Amino acid sequence: MTFEEAKKLVIMGLSAFPHMQDHDMRQTAILWSKLLADLDCSLAEAALVKVLMTAKFFPTVADIREAADSMKSREGQPPAPEDAWSEVLRNLNPYKAPTWSHPLIGEAVKVLGYRNLCESEHPGWDRKNFFDIYEALMRRNKEERLNQTVIGLVGGHLQVLSGGKINHG
Repeated sequence: MTFEEAKKLVIMGLSAFPHMQDHDMRQTAILWSKLLADLDCSLAEAALVKVLMTAKFFPTVADIREAADSMKSREGQPPAPEDAWSEVLRNLNPYKAPTWSHPLIGEAVKVLGYRNLCESEHPGWDRKNFFDIYEALMRRNKEERLNQTVIGLVGGHLQVLSGGKINHG
């Protein structure tokens, strides 16, 4: 996202918050152009509109990114825990090696032990344990993706000077 595109988004946000229109929002536009740089402009705009529909406060980068993430295709993303557990139950067969729609499901099953799940007489506990492990793996995966995004975005391009001023370089 370019500075000009970010500036347009900030102006859109200001339209929804007239009391902020007297503020100098140039630094906000600079920051948005850097921290939303990996988002397609049309996706960022749609995400901003989604946020503005319910926002009580001026949108933050986190608000926009969260909305954008919820609007992106789920392709390649891990399924919800309930769906993952259903997949595990459908694939439990001690005589056949399972295949999983996402590697995190396989990781969670490996931790619990595939054979243990096949022979278990405690499906309620198995479900709870699977959810705990799978959700922890999902959090770790999300954190790793966020870290990669941050490394890609910052990469020395965003320079914060003392006094909280942002140098647009």
